[in-house]
Amino acid sequence: MITIKDIAKTAGVSYASVSRALNNQMSEGNPAKEYIQRIAKEMGYEKNTLASGLVTRKTNTIGFVLPDLSNPFFTNILSSINRIADMNGYLLLICNTGWDREKEKKELKALSEKRVDGILLYPSVDIYDDQFYNSGIPMVIFGKTISKRASGTSFVEVDNGQGGKLAVNHMIQCGYKQLAFLGGPCYSSSNAARLESFCEVQEAAGIELCTDLISEESYTIISGYERTKNLMKLPKSHRPDGLVCADDLIALGAMQAISEAGFSIPEDIGIIGFDDVAYASLPQIQLTTVKIPCSEMGEAGMQLLMLSMDSMQKKSSKTGRIITLNTKLIVRQTTRNVTLAKSADCESAQKENGK
Repeated sequence: MITIKDIAKTAGVSYASVSRALNNQMSEGNPAKEYIQRIAKEMGYEKNTLASGLVTRKTNTIGFVLPDLSNPFFTNILSSINRIADMNGYLLLICNTGWDREKEKKELKALSEKRVDGILLYPSVDIYDDQFYNSGIPMVIFGKTISKRASGTSFVEVDNGQGGKLAVNHMIQCGYKQLAFLGGPCYSSSNAARLESFCEVQEAAGIELCTDLISEESYTIISGYERTKNLMKLPKSHRPDGLVCADDLIALGAMQAISEAGFSIPEDIGIIGFDDVAYASLPQIQLTTVKIPCSEMGEAGMQLLMLSMDSMQKKSSKTGRIITLNTKLIVRQTTRNVTLAKSADCESAQKENGK
């Protein structure tokens, strides 16, 4: 292995000069720097990032801890983070926790031991204490925390309450009378905010809430399929005519179950999802959904993390920041105005009878 001492001997310069040149501690355009870097390249020198990190206290690596790599919601955020990390010369380490808080703690500890420059965390459950803030590593957290926000920790939030209101108001305005909520895990803060809006909007509209039509399970296709399958077996008087799904995966499973039960979407049952993942707009699906700005979440998270890492490098005071992003209603073909549709069908039948 070629070492800095080998380069110094070949170039006829001091060990310190080689170190400064290879660690970009000489000014750009410096002839000595260019000469040393050319010699190093010709000799096949490869930088030892671990050793360099011990000197500079920088490893050019960051970690992203997330709950579920199989969910396109998280991979959309990951894609944005990875792109910006790559543009800025950072290696991204990805840790999948599977919604397991204990594994989350282990992954965070491992990243700390690897001396990463910064950590992006999408927590599996609400954070009630300051255990994540004690590593001294710059951190950005996606979502809200119930604990006191530690100085220097930044947050990227999505207004899930606003998104929930968009979804339920849309279903009510379409004329769906009896809504079911197919939620995600009960320990998910985004699911909790959406469920709260589901209840509040109906209460404000004077609609009696049926708690039997509220369920919380995993953010998966099979979860949506099984729960909807059971709902379709209910007698007509208790069967929902509209489903508010906490994410698009649940909605996709629900669509399959409704189709198998012989009901039409959106004529018999309307469906709205959350996230607006890539498949939601496919011609065969055309899912009405509430768009979560995943790319913007990843970009905002990286921007905040780089600011925090820069502050730490300069040993300046750390100031935590909060970015809150809004959601957007995307209306496609799994919902429609039921009242107008029935009126149009009635007029059509009358014309047919008059012929």
